[in-house]
Amino acid sequence: MKKALVLTGDFGEGHKQAAQALLEASRNVSSQIRLEIRDFIAWTRPYLHHVSRFVYMQGVKHSPSLYGYMFEKTRQPGRLMEWLRRFRPVGLSRLADMINAERPDVVVSTLPMASASVSLAKAEGLLGAPLVTVITDHTDHSYWLHPCTDLYLVGSEQARQMLQRAGVPDERIAVTGIPVHPKFSFPFSKPELRKKYGLRTDVPVVIVMGGGYGLIGEDVVDLFFGERLEEKLQVLFVCGRNRRLYRKLLARLSEGALSGHDIRVFGYVSDIHELMALSDLLVTKSGGLTTSEAVTVELPMILYKPIPGQETDNAQFLTSAGAATQAHNAAELERLVRETARDPARLEAMRAAARRLQTKHSALRAVEAIVGVAERSRPQPAWERAPSLPV
Repeated sequence: MKKALVLTGDFGEGHKQAAQALLEASRNVSSQIRLEIRDFIAWTRPYLHHVSRFVYMQGVKHSPSLYGYMFEKTRQPGRLMEWLRRFRPVGLSRLADMINAERPDVVVSTLPMASASVSLAKAEGLLGAPLVTVITDHTDHSYWLHPCTDLYLVGSEQARQMLQRAGVPDERIAVTGIPVHPKFSFPFSKPELRKKYGLRTDVPVVIVMGGGYGLIGEDVVDLFFGERLEEKLQVLFVCGRNRRLYRKLLARLSEGALSGHDIRVFGYVSDIHELMALSDLLVTKSGGLTTSEAVTVELPMILYKPIPGQETDNAQFLTSAGAATQAHNAAELERLVRETARDPARLEAMRAAARRLQTKHSALRAVEAIVGVAERSRPQPAWERAPSLPV
């Protein structure tokens, strides 16, 4: 049996969710490969883990424009990008020793920083295992692209073409879809799920999400708790790990929603696939994993204020495909919710667009591609031949 070492991180929930999706899918091919997951920062430099995560979250929440500026500034290779490529939480020889001690047949990365570090270690001759990078957004940002990568797994044909234009050979790209948990590909009955959650079948269900960290703005909350939307809706707020937002919405709900909508508030939900599958419309930012989950269950989306950077790339991809629309401000969001939630023809057109993207079983396809890389003949493993070199 082959072994894959999966390197991930919680700079955004999507990287870890993609790794977990691969792990779950691997159980369907358990006789071929075994996956082990490591949080890259927590594994290599535990004392940096919480600090780096805090800095990232503060930047995304409070300085999105600066984050977007840096993203665009480094989209193409340049001096700044070369410096970032060489920034790593651990020396290359120590990283190689840690990876070689695991004796993997293939290293898989769902985190750009991990891909950069492993590529550099391979370039120095410290690692012999092939590297597979799973790109968790529809983007060609240079931080994902490194010369010693053996295979890139991408979410769409558009992403493949973007990588080709960036100079990546076609044989090093596989379109698998962004890996989502296999349970999103299971068949479901919307009426049965609504019955399970005590929801009506004759009133539209709008689910509001902000990724794993529950980044849902006050203007979104005000829209559904206020009186501006006249026709009754069933609204599900999913706050993820944002306990402060969860408590705030529960308190507001106890005061009563002026709109008369049937509003439910959830925290972190393990069966989120069920809530998404029973819904008619999703209001969310455009994170790669959440939107891929929505496409898999054919859930139409309104993308609201994507974070500049990779979420802008995702929004462009999804809106051009017809699976989503985008609202740039509160007025546009109100108009799109009003126009879309009770328009069966528009909703069906968006569901059809999602079907054309064909993302079901994406994690299984990704695992099959990883198995293929692991089974290729390759040189003697690095842990048997490469000395530890000072870096």
